[in-house]
Amino acid sequence: MQNRIIEIGKEQSDPSVFLEALIEVADLEITRQNYGNAKTLLAQFKNHDISVVDFSVLTMAQIIEAKLAREDKDFARAKRRYQETTDLVMERARYSADSETGYWTVESEYLELFESYADFLIERGKNEEAVQLLDRVKTINDASMLQNPLITS
Repeated sequence: MQNRIIEIGKEQSDPSVFLEALIEVADLEITRQNYGNAKTLLAQFKNHDISVVDFSVLTMAQIIEAKLAREDKDFARAKRRYQETTDLVMERARYSADSETGYWTVESEYLELFESYADFLIERGKNEEAVQLLDRVKTINDASMLQNPLITS
């Protein structure tokens, strides 16, 4: 089935469809604990021009990379990948919040990132860092509201 998904992606004229399929199948492979297959798919993804995919797909690719590093017991690399990706998502949220409501669009990949990163921190005994991460997520809308022209006027 996974090969069929990738083949369908290859047949599309839009390379982003193929690249997104690679990431979705890699995520499935991690769920099935087929880490070698996930690594192969991620490497295949990285060998292409990834500038054509949506930010949410790039986010998912980074989550997969962090999970694979975690599985390889390379906790420093996993934490670095989670942290850098979280910072990018938070920055994007600040600048993409709706100026009238102050709310930002939360993609499912962002939620997976925050949950996976928090779980990683808790597993490592870094409960305080996990709370700080979740507090940052919780207060994103608050920070966006402060930039709301209706409030500042």
